[in-house]
Amino acid sequence: MNLSLSPKSNNSFYALIITSWHLDNLIAYIRRNNLAPGSLFVLPQFKKDGIPVYRLTQAQIKEYKNSFFTEVIFNSDPVLPFNIKNLLSYLFIKKRNSITVISPGGVNYRLISIICKFRYSHKCVIIDEGIGAYLPQKDFEKIKTKSDSSRFKITNYLSAIKQNLSKLFINQIIDEKIFQNHGQLVPRTEVCDSLKTLYISSVSEKNTEKCIMLFKDFEVIEFEEIKILYKELLDMLSMTKLKIYVKKHPNDKDKNFDLLIARYSNAELINDLSSGEFLIAKYKPMCIIGGVSTVLFSAAAIFKTPTYSFMLLYKNYKGISKDRLRIIDWYYLKFNDSLKSFIFMLDLESLKYIVDREENE
Repeated sequence: MNLSLSPKSNNSFYALIITSWHLDNLIAYIRRNNLAPGSLFVLPQFKKDGIPVYRLTQAQIKEYKNSFFTEVIFNSDPVLPFNIKNLLSYLFIKKRNSITVISPGGVNYRLISIICKFRYSHKCVIIDEGIGAYLPQKDFEKIKTKSDSSRFKITNYLSAIKQNLSKLFINQIIDEKIFQNHGQLVPRTEVCDSLKTLYISSVSEKNTEKCIMLFKDFEVIEFEEIKILYKELLDMLSMTKLKIYVKKHPNDKDKNFDLLIARYSNAELINDLSSGEFLIAKYKPMCIIGGVSTVLFSAAAIFKTPTYSFMLLYKNYKGISKDRLRIIDWYYLKFNDSLKSFIFMLDLESLKYIVDREENE
């Protein structure tokens, strides 16, 4: 797609998102800061056979479009073009008033390279990307690319260059992610509260039956190796009277897991593109179970819902990489004492006591 944008005098921001979690964080930020409408770029997550595959749909954005956006642009490529000519010209022009540039995980210099021709001063706001974005940069890159190549040294050098050059194009950087780093990662109360308000106000019909939610991990270990863990977990949960709602990652197309879920009469697979956090507000689970999914951390921070992670049990499996093991240790180090509703399980046996307690409360 050729981005031939024109400046909009009534724009208060330019924002870029990919997922429903990004959209939720964007809307929450706009609301708590009373921003006037602005432009929204929606990127596909990837292309398949030349066709863009989006995590967001027009319908998901429709309810917000008139109130929050002057325009919504679905870009056809997963990466915005980088306009070096605009950036060089920007160094020699007189700047106008400040404009807010919002992106998940970090500053998006590609977006800035597109809009800097409008001669604004740029205030960059970083909204939450997901739990992986809190990792040291080299580990986050390895998760995204599943590679141990030397390109990560290049990535680190480029990051350092970006940080030094950013002062030429950016007036201010504001971190609005849901966790802040104080040695351990601690929830930002204002951000979490605004997200909770957004979710609760967005749910028209709340679930009234007692239930538990299980979030399946994606691409951590091959399902055939980890299948026994999920089977033991579901066997245990099937002995309760509680409804078990199960949510897969949007990119997870594994039908073998679906067949496993179908064996249990009290388990139901949720096919919904909404964010996991929205689904938690809708189903109001007594507790949440999973491994390393972002929604486990965010649910504990936003809703204070008891959340039980079996990620430490992954250490018993040969199929998990050394990088993943190091990342699990990092999560434990950063969240074990700071996120009170988040519990690292040491075995599945403890889950039976936990579920029995939740069922009888």
